[in-house]
Amino acid sequence: MRKVRINKNRVGLVVFGIFLIDLLILKNTLFVDFTINYPAVICLALILMTVIVGFLVVPKDEKSFLIPKAIGYGWTPNPRNRFGFLFYLIFIVVLLSSIL
Repeated sequence: MRKVRINKNRVGLVVFGIFLIDLLILKNTLFVDFTINYPAVICLALILMTVIVGFLVVPKDEKSFLIPKAIGYGWTPNPRNRFGFLFYLIFIVVLLSSIL
């Protein structure tokens, strides 16, 4: 029996593509009369997904501000650190203020 390996990057791209298609459908149906900053909505969705993945992947005892990314290359602020969580919170507030 052959094991099926799932590529996390492809799954992320498919989920993000479905999100974009749903956003386009909503824009043309329910949100016709609203003026919404759609790039900010997309950035907000990406940041929220990053924070959720950070809380799922990062161990509770990890206290450093920057940690290696869970998916991909590079570093990201740790949402379990006070300053990292504050960084994400400020970024989310800025994005929400640009959306509304």
